[in-house]
Amino acid sequence: MRVVYQRKVSVQPAKAFLLAAAQPLKKMCGDLKATAFKTNSTYDNQMSIEALCSRFAKSGFGTVSYLTAYSDGQANYFLISEVKLPASENAGLINPKNDQEKKWAQTGATLAKVMKQFNKNTHFCDATGQCQ
Repeated sequence: MRVVYQRKVSVQPAKAFLLAAAQPLKKMCGDLKATAFKTNSTYDNQMSIEALCSRFAKSGFGTVSYLTAYSDGQANYFLISEVKLPASENAGLINPKNDQEKKWAQTGATLAKVMKQFNKNTHFCDATGQCQ
């Protein structure tokens, strides 16, 4: 599991920034399945996606990632929450091959739910401390 927060000096709308940031995932995962999801933030210039990957590059694991971007016109703020899962044949469908992979898949699924909630509950706060 990893959580990354980055501030990038950029003047792109959040949607354009997030789609550009997701491009490396498409290159590393042939069957990337990306779906937008709604957060609890009321900030206008934001976007969030869930990205499922059956096998990341040539590794022995798949991933579920939650990516959220906010833009305030001066910078983009990017939050990534990612969980490794056992590799599978199709993104979003896990078929554990043994007890160890089954336990990994169960733990990963629990962590993925927590990470999605984390991204959903993140709010953008401006310089005055006003959070939306």
